[in-house]
Amino acid sequence: MWLDVKGVGKRYGDKIVLDDLSFSLKIGDIACLLGSSGSGKTTALRAIAGFEHVDAGQICLGEQVVCDERTFVPAHERNVGMVFQDHALFPHLTVADNIAFGLSCSKVQKQQRVERLLDLIHLPQHAQSYPHELSGGQQQRVALARSLAPRPKLLLLDEPFSSLDVELRERLAREVREILKVEGVTALMVTHDQQEAFAMADVVGVMNHGRIEQWDAPYPLYHEPKTRYVADFIGQGVFMTGVAENETCIDLELGHYCGKEAHGFAAGQTLNVLIRPDDVIHDDQAEQTAVVKSKVFRGTDFIYTLILPSGQEVLAQVPSHHRHDVGEAIGIYLDLDHLIAFEK
Repeated sequence: MWLDVKGVGKRYGDKIVLDDLSFSLKIGDIACLLGSSGSGKTTALRAIAGFEHVDAGQICLGEQVVCDERTFVPAHERNVGMVFQDHALFPHLTVADNIAFGLSCSKVQKQQRVERLLDLIHLPQHAQSYPHELSGGQQQRVALARSLAPRPKLLLLDEPFSSLDVELRERLAREVREILKVEGVTALMVTHDQQEAFAMADVVGVMNHGRIEQWDAPYPLYHEPKTRYVADFIGQGVFMTGVAENETCIDLELGHYCGKEAHGFAAGQTLNVLIRPDDVIHDDQAEQTAVVKSKVFRGTDFIYTLILPSGQEVLAQVPSHHRHDVGEAIGIYLDLDHLIAFEK
């Protein structure tokens, strides 16, 4: 493993910030620690970078132990690059000089490396520009290039897109991912934004109170959450009460549904079943009806909040050309490829 975090613990006084944190990355992996404020993700990043000591556990980079209860390799000796949310570019240096700042090699080698990175971030025409002459997205790409210039063992990204417009974040995340893959860089990002994490990472760790609830690729995080917390945190949805009929089927207010795999609950057990907006299909010919409580227009679709006859609310993703007024009853049915259920 290129990065190996084993049982890391960290306290600030009586507050546990990291609690038996464990995960690993192979060479070339791009991973993300995803969590809300206070989940411990930034502290984990700082410990890996060498800005924080740990109280327990071990952090290894390649074959080298860089941090445990007896060992602490300082940040400047770890060969770890860092990209911050505020870019941290030198305002008095040109783009080319910012990228070259951390390089210790010959003038020719330095120029070749800078030119390659400028091409990679699609900014060769801005080599002699200054940071204030660039957009926020361009500044972040320059910050990335500067961090990549010395070819770090590991690149750490701390909420790198949070200062950018919403529309720009996901696009830049995809661009950064492509750059990292071309360079073959192993990278770890922290963010609170799910769309950034999914656009950027091969694997995502959902953090909660200093622990990783689930370490997985984006698809299973969304469709196969292992805990109620992950199911709540990832994506949109509501929980409906259901009753297990047998090992694969559940009865809900919206009907009787069977999954492709056993859900693991005993017959008769009361469950909380996750219903995503894309599980609820609008069909005016359907027998089941619900009343539109509110709706949010998103361009290609609406997200309707619907009220069932029992008073239960569900969310539905409805194509934008299906127009219904608040207070109107519409037909719906569930299309569940698999069941996501937890003991109530």
